[in-house]
Amino acid sequence: MTEAAASGATSLQPSLPPLPLLPVTVVGSHGIPGWLHVARQAVARGEFGPTDLEELYADATRLAMQDMEQAGVDVISDGEMRRLHFVQGFYGCLAGLQPLGVARKLGSAGYDMVPQYRAVDRIMLRPQEEQEDARPLPAAGLGIVEEYALARTLTDRPLKVTCPGPLMFALQIQPDGGPYRDRFEIAADLAELVNAELKLRTLVAGARIVRQELGRVAPSGDASDSHQRPGGE
Repeated sequence: MTEAAASGATSLQPSLPPLPLLPVTVVGSHGIPGWLHVARQAVARGEFGPTDLEELYADATRLAMQDMEQAGVDVISDGEMRRLHFVQGFYGCLAGLQPLGVARKLGSAGYDMVPQYRAVDRIMLRPQEEQEDARPLPAAGLGIVEEYALARTLTDRPLKVTCPGPLMFALQIQPDGGPYRDRFEIAADLAELVNAELKLRTLVAGARIVRQELGRVAPSGDASDSHQRPGGE
């Protein structure tokens, strides 16, 4: 993982208060309560309208942030409560992908139980009106700046934003038969999208602390190893 504090305050966010020498922070995600799992099932059945969705995720985000504040965390996050498994909710924002489903549906939870994709064209952002995003956030990019803007209204504490890195995105994308030779070429295109989201949108909006999950390939260089832990340190 990487984590950095951006320099140069903007007028959109107050200057960070002094932090302890070793500030306490969080990885980014927060535990999902049982009621949110039940609500997501109702969402999948089409039982929520746009206003219901916004109320659902706003309440979940508010409670997650309050948990962190009450625990004394110095640098908090929005809990990633509007995301689907950190990475999966983002693929609906991308063009050039063909869904492949999951490799395994039975047994203990594992990384081979998340949806896979094949790159059939160069990967780029879909227009906002064509995005198939699980999160109820209209977004011009990946939606991270919109998450940040909403969370910023809920706290005056230092706030961290989190983003999957390009290799983390690429781990679920197969290059077979498409325009890319391997996942590293896929990651190169995704790096441009991530850079644009973080540097051109999120930092400009006022974010000062950014955490990026880099991902890690198998020792053989094959990023498709479903048993490899997808988190670079």
